[in-house]
Amino acid sequence: MDLLHFTHIFFVGSWLGTVAVEAVIEWRAAKDQKIQVLGRWHYYIDLFVEIPTFTIVLFTGILLTLKIPFFDTIIVSKIILGLIPVFVNI
Repeated sequence: MDLLHFTHIFFVGSWLGTVAVEAVIEWRAAKDQKIQVLGRWHYYIDLFVEIPTFTIVLFTGILLTLKIPFFDTIIVSKIILGLIPVFVNI
């Protein structure tokens, strides 16, 4: 596995972890309406962790796509399935 693949997989995992943390924060904030600090944490997590992470995932995915010599059905389906969470997150 080269550095580009490792970087892509590492940041995909980081992004999933960030989304999981945000889900817990939202669940906790919904449970206790008095906690407004959690809303600020969510904003800063989005700004400084999630946005850079999914941007790196997007760019490493583009670089990996450019390295593919030919496209078949499996590659195209992987690209489409990879782009869905990126555009949902935007």
